[in-house]
Amino acid sequence: PGCSTEHPARPGAVGTEGYLYFPVFECGELSMAISRDEGASWQLVRIGTEDVQDLYTTSVAVDPAGNVYLAWIEGLPGSASGAAGATGGPNPATEAIDGAGVPVLSISRDHGAHWSAPVAVGPPSVKDAEMIAITAHGVGQLAVSYLANSSGGPLLDVGVYSLNACRY
Repeated sequence: PGCSTEHPARPGAVGTEGYLYFPVFECGELSMAISRDEGASWQLVRIGTEDVQDLYTTSVAVDPAGNVYLAWIEGLPGSASGAAGATGGPNPATEAIDGAGVPVLSISRDHGAHWSAPVAVGPPSVKDAEMIAITAHGVGQLAVSYLANSSGGPLLDVGVYSLNACRY
């Protein structure tokens, strides 16, 4: 529909109930592909139209209660989505690969049927985050990591944050 996305689906996670969750970003639409029958059929649940800059390979996690978490790098408010570089690299606007912005999180507490509005999960000074990863290590207990800086310069530091999802 007017855009080209080579790799819309990303690696997913398996919930405690055996459901499969795979994040999908295609043509500006962020969704979750969910299978409740070991992959025999799939439901695509829309999360939103987001300025996804980086949906890294470990962007989805499920906790022991079946809550599903999706983390990604969102473009900075007021800035246009990045375009493919002079080297012909991926375009974050269509591929959600290699872009930079702020780390955000959306949560589903009903096995992926509904999703919260995205919330920023890093310090307010973070502006150039990329390569986000998430894991759940207890009910509502998350660890989120990403590379980032607050200076706008070329060097990135590691940011690792432990979150209590009950706040969100």
